[in-house]
Amino acid sequence: MSTKFTSEQLKQINLGFKNGLTMEQVTTYSDTRFNSGQMEQIRLGYEEGLTEEQVKLYAKTELSWLHMKELRKAWRKCVKYEHMKKLANPKFSLDCLDYLISCYSSWVGDTSRSYIFSIFNLATNPNFNLEQMKEITRGIGSSTVWEYANPKFSAKQMEQIRLAGNHPGFMKYCNPKFSANQMKQIRLGYENGLSDEMVVVYAKPVFQSEQMEQIRKGFENGLSDKKVQSYADPKFDRNVMWQMRLGYEDGLSIDMVAKYAKSEFEWQQMAEIRLGYENGLSNEQIKIYANKSFSEKQMKEIRLGFESNLTLEQILVYANVDVHSEVMFFIRCKYEEGLILEKAKEIASYKIPRIELIWKNVKFQIAECINQDIDKSMIEELIEKFCDIKYIDDPVYSTPDIIYNIDNQKLSLCLDCCLRGMRKDEIALLTSSDFSIEQMKEIELGLSSKLSTVLVELYAKKSLSATEMKQRREELLKMKKE
Repeated sequence: MSTKFTSEQLKQINLGFKNGLTMEQVTTYSDTRFNSGQMEQIRLGYEEGLTEEQVKLYAKTELSWLHMKELRKAWRKCVKYEHMKKLANPKFSLDCLDYLISCYSSWVGDTSRSYIFSIFNLATNPNFNLEQMKEITRGIGSSTVWEYANPKFSAKQMEQIRLAGNHPGFMKYCNPKFSANQMKQIRLGYENGLSDEMVVVYAKPVFQSEQMEQIRKGFENGLSDKKVQSYADPKFDRNVMWQMRLGYEDGLSIDMVAKYAKSEFEWQQMAEIRLGYENGLSNEQIKIYANKSFSEKQMKEIRLGFESNLTLEQILVYANVDVHSEVMFFIRCKYEEGLILEKAKEIASYKIPRIELIWKNVKFQIAECINQDIDKSMIEELIEKFCDIKYIDDPVYSTPDIIYNIDNQKLSLCLDCCLRGMRKDEIALLTSSDFSIEQMKEIELGLSSKLSTVLVELYAKKSLSATEMKQRREELLKMKKE
């Protein structure tokens, strides 16, 4: 330990004498173990009229100068010596110390001081964090505070116990093995009128809070004990429980629900099967799509087909796992417009290259091109051009990097031109260079305005901006009219 004072420490000693402190008072902090900030707080305490006993309570080397400052100010807020002794603990964070002192000063004039200060004594425990302290002080007026003022409970758990209001049923579950969210589901069950026999079904640590919620809601919505028990099983996640509960609430039998509540299905697939039963589909119709190989979106398109009164023959055309759900949607909607069965089969059987890279509306355009007998090779050339995939060797990793060059906007523009009857040589001009989408639109406008390919070629140059192309296109159109 250094026996020499720093210049800042000497400054505090000199200020003490200068401001009229006695030798005994200055001696209290004339110790090299105090830093200058600590010395200042001790000096200020004396200068503000605190007694030696009051100053010495916080004049401890283990307290930071910021802790000392809070404690010095606390004396001005009428904190009693017995309570100050508890506060002068270096284990308190500054936030906790500030909060406790603020609470104390707000309670000083309360008529029920003895009760309130017993709560204060509960909260003044350095093992509590700030949020726990807040929950304890919020418990003033509630007998449950004595149940949860324990460091083993988190602040969120304390909150749930406080909100339960000493309900005799709930108090059995005041156990830290239950998370705050689990406690919440137990509390809500009692608040909403569930019996002990109902709550005990889900008040088990093995259930996640979201699973508890589904069981609780089942009882609250009037399901029988047998139906709730059929899904009150930890092996079912919350979404599976949700689908089972919704099925029961919509009047499905236990046998019906059991047909979709299987581990082979994702919960989204279960929802499609459930909706089929709820909307009056027969077992035979549901069997067509109750297949784990179908995605939930594919299941939806098949279900909606039955609900739209399509024939089984029509639906079987697209009820195939190899048909993309968005193509299924296209076919289903086109049936309503009079799409014939043979043409539907052609669309369903066509394998759109790189389909996962293509936007939904572009898929519809491709399907419509098939419907209108547009040359498939031209469609595939366009997809190849605008949905290009390159594999580049990575020097760091053994697997190659995949570079996607996807431009659905350009592909969509070209397909739209095909659907509007543009010739193959005109499409070729549109895609003859790496034009921007704005440049392509100017070329398309020229071709759509009945300018010949020879004239359009005059401005269809990569070197020209879209604005320059527009000017030349308008000049050519003007010349053509003249």
